[in-house]
Amino acid sequence: MASLKRMLKNLIDYFYEIFIVVKGITSSFWFWLPAFLAAGIYISLWLMVTVNPLVILILPGFLIFYGLYLEEKRIKRRYRLEIDNKAS
Repeated sequence: MASLKRMLKNLIDYFYEIFIVVKGITSSFWFWLPAFLAAGIYISLWLMVTVNPLVILILPGFLIFYGLYLEEKRIKRRYRLEIDNKAS
């Protein structure tokens, strides 16, 4: 029985040491640097192949105009403005 307890304690210590080593490796900057660089390269290649360059030019303009439209609606609602459409 004592031998079984000792074997179980040794097994728990073994896994604890493995956990400490894995934690030390994965919490290191140098472990993640190549992984992030590789992910960045793959993402840039994927964007070059799949994204149309016109989207890069048109989408920001669309977002700017949509943001201005929402801002105008918010201001009208906040200050209860009613603009006469016949004047324009």
